[in-house]
Amino acid sequence: MGKTARAPFLAFALLSWAASLSAGVVITVTSTADTAANDGVCTLSEAITSANTNAASGGAAGECVAGAVSLDAIQFDITGGCAVPCTITPGTALPSITAPVIVDGYSQPGASANTLAVGNDAVLKIELNGTTAGGVGLTLAAGSGGSTIRGLVVNRFATAILVQSAGNLLAGNFIGIDPTGTIARGNTSHAIEITSTSNTIGGTTPAARNVISGSDLQQARAGIHLTGSGATANTIHGNYIGTNAAGAAAIPSWFGILSESGGGHAIGGTAAGARNVVSGNSNTGVSLSSSNNTVFGNFIGVNATNTAPLPNGNQGLRIDSGSSNVIGGTGVNEPNVISFNGDIGVRIAFNGNNTVRGNTIRGNVDGGVQVYGGSGHLIRSNAIFENSVSTPPNLGIDIDPDGSSPDDGVTPNDLGPPPDTDTGPNDVQNFPVLTAASFAGGMVSFSGTLASTPSTTFTLEFFVNGVCDPSGFGEGEVPVGTAQVATDASGNVTFGPIAFAVASPLQFATATATNPGNSTSEFSQCLAIAGGVTPTPTSTPTPTSTRTPTATPTPTITPGGPTLTPSFTPTLTATPTQTLTSTPTPTPTVTITPGGPTFTPTSTPTLTATPTPTSTPTLTVTPGGPTFTPTPTPTLTATPTPTSTPTLTITPGGPTFTPTSTPTQTITPGGPTLTATATATRTPTTIPPSATATVIGGGGVPPLGSIPTLSGGMLALLALGLAAAAMALIRRP
Repeated sequence: MGKTARAPFLAFALLSWAASLSAGVVITVTSTADTAANDGVCTLSEAITSANTNAASGGAAGECVAGAVSLDAIQFDITGGCAVPCTITPGTALPSITAPVIVDGYSQPGASANTLAVGNDAVLKIELNGTTAGGVGLTLAAGSGGSTIRGLVVNRFATAILVQSAGNLLAGNFIGIDPTGTIARGNTSHAIEITSTSNTIGGTTPAARNVISGSDLQQARAGIHLTGSGATANTIHGNYIGTNAAGAAAIPSWFGILSESGGGHAIGGTAAGARNVVSGNSNTGVSLSSSNNTVFGNFIGVNATNTAPLPNGNQGLRIDSGSSNVIGGTGVNEPNVISFNGDIGVRIAFNGNNTVRGNTIRGNVDGGVQVYGGSGHLIRSNAIFENSVSTPPNLGIDIDPDGSSPDDGVTPNDLGPPPDTDTGPNDVQNFPVLTAASFAGGMVSFSGTLASTPSTTFTLEFFVNGVCDPSGFGEGEVPVGTAQVATDASGNVTFGPIAFAVASPLQFATATATNPGNSTSEFSQCLAIAGGVTPTPTSTPTPTSTRTPTATPTPTITPGGPTLTPSFTPTLTATPTQTLTSTPTPTPTVTITPGGPTFTPTSTPTLTATPTPTSTPTLTVTPGGPTFTPTPTPTLTATPTPTSTPTLTITPGGPTFTPTSTPTQTITPGGPTLTATATATRTPTTIPPSATATVIGGGGVPPLGSIPTLSGGMLALLALGLAAAAMALIRRP
């Protein structure tokens, strides 16, 4: 073939290739049927096949159009519309999704995404009912990485959504409930099962919130199940798990979140809107048998406003065999609320080096934190109180050497000689013995002794409390600061008075000790503070413990008692300056770590959101998943509600809400425009970190394993370049 003859041929080939690289197409589902025939309608089953194969479902007008090489979108325009949600009931399993695609239930006319920062006003019009088909509802199989599933109701399958590829997004769905978000229509196995990496469940905008509930038809089933060695670095943000769509009542799964292997997941986060509500589940809220996970900023055992108990039936959070997990922190939006659960707040078994820090752990029926396996578990800067609901009394921190029960009571100090040579959970670390505590001149001071490993430096943490635990030991309602002390060659140290600045010291003092390996002790005995203040009595909502495996405890609210009001929570105000007054002793060296928590009373403003009209943003496809342009932020008008000078009520961890605006992502071509709404976020209590604490973070994010895709803009540029090259070839003599 001569040069002149080759040019048109090459030009044609280049133009054909350029056309094949065009942006993905929209495949519109027009029928709720489950047929695969050349009958002039496009069913969901046919649409998935067209997206997978890039072939039309038939030659008749109205059939599903062929997909493209790039990211396709499956949208809905069911013929005749849906006065009530359109229900698709497959007779057999739907095809697995094997190519990147956006399945967008919000494209059905009349559907709309959630706009509420708390609660859910989404209108979902497409329901997938697995009563007939069973099995898996939607499978994101190998090759589908970078897909999005949004705006669907998926219920009554075995597993609603199975994620086997990487880099996918599940957002704005109702899983295991009806389209109203109020009735359980559970999946018989897990609601969502993930065996892959770097997927995102939910998001930080109201529109991204999934409601994942109702997987309680069999034991050991979860709202979100992360399993297999490949299940790593997944993100779970902003979801309601175990509740109705309002986040106010229980629609339980057995477990809320269950991570059995893999690890490095982010459950909640520090961004505004990242909080999950994991409450109302029959067994445990969050169960971790994997390592390097972070659990930040979640509500576990309370409703979505943190104003009433919504307990999980067993533990709030448990770590069964993982290590280096971080539960909470002292940074912005890091503390969790783990309260009112039907057993222990946080239970740690086996392995080691887990961190429980900065959380509010309150009102759990059988105790606050229990450690019955492993060592190096750091328990620091938490507000732990009122965790002795059942009889006999339970402890704020229980080091349980035999693992028999949280009811084994205080573990006595091992006095040796030499002291503290016993072994067991958290090294069975001895606790301090307080000998004096007093308040004067805005300072609370502590004195006492510690008998432990000889010639070793320990970190002591000090607390003030409104009441003493019924056991006489603990708890730790308000942490006020830490200090380091060093034992002598015999293992003994006398410390104090060690003083911290506080506005009001409450009535009782307690302390813990943490060794250099980060093993924290139980609480010391509580000691009356000379000059302390008795708090104004308040009632506490009390959940009733129900030990039947499938039942969820029903909380009983004490009449006339306040709930956990998330506004105007006056507590202790700590100044940055502190003084140390002590009578020098010949042996110990005492180092004061400055800083107690600052609790500033604030009023909760009334938010009025005025959305600014926006146009539909342009979808941009990026490798590993679509990138979405957020809509502009609406104008917020904050009108503080007048309040009077409050009666002092210590409620550590009760959130103060700061109005912020969070843009809502629009994640589909041709889908509805999602407008941003005001999001109320909690400003957590500031609690000083320890001078020696080392928190081990949540692990890295592996590269996506999905098929890479090019953005629409890049594809267009490439197509234009190829076309230009082709035309140049044609013009050549």
